[in-house]
Amino acid sequence: MPSEPNQTDAEPKESAAAIEARNRLNASMSPGEVRGGGAEFFTLDDIRRMSRAEVREQYEAVLRSLERSSR
Repeated sequence: MPSEPNQTDAEPKESAAAIEARNRLNASMSPGEVRGGGAEFFTLDDIRRMSRAEVREQYEAVLRSLERSSR
């Protein structure tokens, strides 16, 4: 009988409504804002939506994101 991998009582499963709400919030944020409180990485779509000024401002994070996505 398969069980959920690495799911413990200390980590409650996030509801679909909560995931959708978080995704809406993230979509409404500026691409330069940190998401999830972790390391700052951007998706390729985030980078495409950035203005030139935002790319210049976030240059190092954009490079790290591109390096990470090419792996």
